[in-house]
Amino acid sequence: MRALLLLCGCLGCGGPITPAPALYAHGPPPSLQALDAGTLRITALAIGQGDATLVEFPDGTTLLIDGGPPGSLPILEEALATRQIDRPDYTLATHYDLDHIGGLVEYLIGPDATPATADDRLPRIACFDRGAPAETPATWSSKTYLTIRSGCTHTLTAGETLPIGGAALTLLAVNGTFADGTQIAIDPDDENAHSMVLQVTYGATTYLHMGDLPGGGGIPPYQTINLESPLAPLAGDVDVLHVSHHGSRTATNDTLLVLTTPDTAIISVGPNNDFGHPHAEVLARLKKHGIAIFTTLTHHIVSESNGATITEEFSL
Repeated sequence: MRALLLLCGCLGCGGPITPAPALYAHGPPPSLQALDAGTLRITALAIGQGDATLVEFPDGTTLLIDGGPPGSLPILEEALATRQIDRPDYTLATHYDLDHIGGLVEYLIGPDATPATADDRLPRIACFDRGAPAETPATWSSKTYLTIRSGCTHTLTAGETLPIGGAALTLLAVNGTFADGTQIAIDPDDENAHSMVLQVTYGATTYLHMGDLPGGGGIPPYQTINLESPLAPLAGDVDVLHVSHHGSRTATNDTLLVLTTPDTAIISVGPNNDFGHPHAEVLARLKKHGIAIFTTLTHHIVSESNGATITEEFSL
């Protein structure tokens, strides 16, 4: 079902984006308070230069996807507290890059900042991830994550669909393996290529979260492997595309956009970042396909579905 938009300003939609005041300085807006029965809510958090997404399923079950870069803990804690979430039912690490795993580790190890102690905040049900990497993780955060999640891990496999809270979570790709059984050899050191790609379906609506999956883009001699094109037909028509790799030119290729036909693109990105994300080439492709663009530069982006339509809005 085509998405209906509540536009409070978005890239390419006209009007400036007003900088946000201190997070929730005037109290949470109505869209971040009690979730209406039968509503799926997905919030791309304004986490800085990284990625963190909170999914609230129609029955109240919660899933935290990634956790942003190190230093993200205050934002995660405030967002969860605003929703009156003591701790998520599930967490999911799309891959082990620091800008996705850093804040998640800060949350999981608890206030004492030490793993495997009494105040660890493991999810109530399970930790989802891509499995242990072949190589030793490069950062303290990734090493710590792999240690702390050992007591709650559930390694998802490509093609697996989990019914959660009245909706469905499907893993379309991970570690170079796709939901249709296709396997593509990837560099073991290319963490982005190992990224999980997730599809959340509720009724006739679909939200596609791309993680950091590469799409063959780049500036020679640096060129990424194209994993988006074989994934695109597996995703089919989607309403909302959570853009890969913060709007980097290394992803979001035309094949993906033609075959998934999203109405809305959400880019998780921080202001004045060192990478120049989102790249102009990606914004141009999205605009060429008539896709409304939202970013987390200044605000969380909230997507709500009643099973028939999805709306998006900025929220403080």
